[in-house]
Amino acid sequence: MKNWLLFMTKNKWLHILVFIVIACAVTLIDAAEHYHSGLEAASIGAVVAIGLSLLKGIVWDVLFGWGTFRIKNLFAGVVGSLIGFFLSWGLMVMGAV
Repeated sequence: MKNWLLFMTKNKWLHILVFIVIACAVTLIDAAEHYHSGLEAASIGAVVAIGLSLLKGIVWDVLFGWGTFRIKNLFAGVVGSLIGFFLSWGLMVMGAV
């Protein structure tokens, strides 16, 4: 438990939050513009968010050298994307969105 808490710095929480927002935003836009079902739209939102997390790590950090590539940041981005998937899909299933 202690190691997990050490992993969760403010930076990691920000990565999680940003990718939750990205996944949810893409899901809502996709559902509204392309009339996909909740599961399809949430899947597209999660895939886009995970892709952006990978691109941030590879392009921004590695290729351009504007940041420091850390696997924990990539992991936090994927976790945030998956939380965004379940959050947006759940809200769409319940009819809240």
